[in-house]
Amino acid sequence: MLFPDEYWQYSWNKRLSLPEQYFFLINLRKSAVSRGRLWTDYRAGIMDEFNIKRSTLVRGMMGLRKLNIIEIEYPPYSDEGFFIHRGPVGFRFLGLYSPKGLQKEKARLAQAYGKERFAQAVKYAGIVYKDNDIQVIEDIIKKMEIYGVSEVAKAFGKISSRAADNPKRSYRYVVGILQAEAEKEK
Repeated sequence: MLFPDEYWQYSWNKRLSLPEQYFFLINLRKSAVSRGRLWTDYRAGIMDEFNIKRSTLVRGMMGLRKLNIIEIEYPPYSDEGFFIHRGPVGFRFLGLYSPKGLQKEKARLAQAYGKERFAQAVKYAGIVYKDNDIQVIEDIIKKMEIYGVSEVAKAFGKISSRAADNPKRSYRYVVGILQAEAEKEK
């Protein structure tokens, strides 16, 4: 298994915490044997296979998710119980990027839309763990222009109290809320 060149080029070896580095290695191994960069597994299976504690796994997963290195797709809760018979978690390796390039893009958005609007969009993006995803941040700004700031705030308010592993705590779900509310008003 080889580390991507970007890992060293952009000093990710110094930026990632130990749990994030560990889950990064797990992700490289698992995504290397799957089709594309998507792989699925149960958290308990990952913990058993790699002999790690739940807290280490969660810190690594969430850290890489917040950095926009992986995307996590949680299965829906089953009708039989909260966690009983819940499907495996899906992981997609998005790749490594230049943190300096990300900062330049963030500065560009702040310049183009205003610092206040940009900061508001980053705050909302953080609720769905996308505060390092330029496309989502810019789309949130555009949604504020289309639907209004108060409607966007309400949509994010609805999902902000959901657990981190709730499939409804996602930007896709926020967009669905906004579209549904717009349809009701027609």
